[in-house]
Amino acid sequence: MQSVDICMFGNQLAPSSGSVYIGGSVNTAIQLSESLADEGHNIHIVTIAPRNWDSERPDDVELPDWARHRIFDATAQHPGLLDGVQTFYDSARELLSYCRSHEIDVIHSHSGFSVLASVAAAVGGILDIPVVHTLYCPIPEEKLNRIDKKLSSPLPARLTLNSVGHVFAMTRNVESSLQRHGVEPTTFVPPIIDTETYRPDLAKPTSVELADDKPTVLFVGNLHPTKGIRHLVRALGELRAEGRDFQAIVTTERHIPGQNERREEVWSMLEQEGLADDTEMLGIIDDMPNLLANADVIAMPFTTTDGPSDYPIALLEGMACDTTAVGSNVGGIPELLGDGRGVLVPPGNGSALANGIADALDGEGYETRSFIKERFSPDAVTSTVVETYRRLLGQPMAASTSRQSVSTD
Repeated sequence: MQSVDICMFGNQLAPSSGSVYIGGSVNTAIQLSESLADEGHNIHIVTIAPRNWDSERPDDVELPDWARHRIFDATAQHPGLLDGVQTFYDSARELLSYCRSHEIDVIHSHSGFSVLASVAAAVGGILDIPVVHTLYCPIPEEKLNRIDKKLSSPLPARLTLNSVGHVFAMTRNVESSLQRHGVEPTTFVPPIIDTETYRPDLAKPTSVELADDKPTVLFVGNLHPTKGIRHLVRALGELRAEGRDFQAIVTTERHIPGQNERREEVWSMLEQEGLADDTEMLGIIDDMPNLLANADVIAMPFTTTDGPSDYPIALLEGMACDTTAVGSNVGGIPELLGDGRGVLVPPGNGSALANGIADALDGEGYETRSFIKERFSPDAVTSTVVETYRRLLGQPMAASTSRQSVSTD
């Protein structure tokens, strides 16, 4: 079959350090891109630079050789009105320039909020190139202050997303949100999880020393309040007060504005709860698969998925390692941990979270790897995506490709 030249467009679709990508939407876009490249398609990545790059690419960053890249600076990562207009202009100019100078067949944009799709839609309209967009979070229902979120509220989101050729929803929850607000056509396309990289039999990590005489509770993510780290600290404090012994590991974010203040606040809470001596706080590490495979419990105490990916990727990766998961009953998390695949707790409730972690530590664990291998494999995901590309391009589809689809269970 004819290969397709695909321009992946998004925010921070480049390694933050070494070959490590940060963020659920970023990792999902990269895994899909690599899988498409493995099938013989030509991948081009046009992206706003990661926030920790400053003005140029760090010396240790390793860009993959299966894609061409154009990485540019944006005026603002979380812009106000004037900076937002400038960011839109800069992004559209870079994407337009790149697509004009390369034979791009399809633009595929990625974001948690729909506003980024407007850039791809504008460029696709100018060049008469089909555009698809993957949306990673539900359309916000609440009144929000940031300009990028206001432009992603129901009416602007419907107008923007209905101007592209097709919208992929990361979760069933996102798909329902799109349909509820009149966006069509949409297709549920989950992320790809590399089950060869993430598996239960990996050696212990070298980035941190795991205790041999106590269980490990792991938190993966940045320290933004929506990730629920403060509720987790309170929950662990309750468990410690009950006499439970454990090691806590927190892998946090890269160095960005506000990170130091958040880290200091969390560390102060850990000290107050008597947890500081048994807690390791890490930054970016290159052996995350080993850490996930050797932790006893991974905690995802999100208070909302408005902003984070509706499926937390670290949660999926932990499940691929058969690591017991405790997560909040918000967004797409129940789709993963429901039906006896993990422990669900109400969001924002430290005591309920403490009980959930205790149940996870006392239980026999869950066999979740087979679920991940079945539902998040590259074959079904890429076949669905390529089928959509070819339909928009008017190209014939292979018989075997047209018969495959993502599971709808």
